[in-house]
Amino acid sequence: KSMMIIFQNKNDINTIKKLCKIKDQNICLIEGSGVDLKIFQPNKNHKESNIILFASRLLKSKGIYEFIECAQKLKNNNYKFWVAGKFDNENPDCISKQELFGYHEKGIIEFKGDVKNIKEILSVSKIVVLPSYYGEGLPKILIEASACGKPIITTDHPGCRDAIVPNVTGYLIPVRDSQKLAQYIVKISNSPSLCNSMGNEARKLALKKYDINKVVNKHLFIYEQLAKWYFIN
Repeated sequence: KSMMIIFQNKNDINTIKKLCKIKDQNICLIEGSGVDLKIFQPNKNHKESNIILFASRLLKSKGIYEFIECAQKLKNNNYKFWVAGKFDNENPDCISKQELFGYHEKGIIEFKGDVKNIKEILSVSKIVVLPSYYGEGLPKILIEASACGKPIITTDHPGCRDAIVPNVTGYLIPVRDSQKLAQYIVKISNSPSLCNSMGNEARKLALKKYDINKVVNKHLFIYEQLAKWYFIN
């Protein structure tokens, strides 16, 4: 009774339930870490942007290779493929600096480094993509993208699929499928009405589910309930 387990997606709940006996009253689903909706807002001055953004730790399992493959497929189109993120040099799953800088020097992608103010590059982007097959909770970049009113393309993978409304705020693609990623980038880019609609719906989703104040209050409520139980018993 003195325990509450907080999950960020339903898949993790089901996985843990299969591994051990936990009751529903000891489970709470809080989708993501929240975002400050006053800071992360749509920037209507960049509707005509041609920037496709990948912002994440630079791990292979986050889909960096699929993003690069997609950039190569669409290299003759008028897109800019931006990569922002931090090298995790101790992690064998991390792409090497030499390799990533090589793609940057060839003009396939533009590497922006470890951006401290992610809102700055989010606000000028057209589409945000995360082709991850990593063990996600609920990716922070995707809720920030939603708050900024950006269409999202991500994988049909636990955590990622929970961050969008498929075909409404963005598209889901199979893991490791750079062809499908390229297909949906072109589809959204070629339809201003679709891009605008998905962006508007993404913002609505963020207002409904990702407000940092609501997320903090949910955590505080849990702590208050557990504290009451502790002092009563």
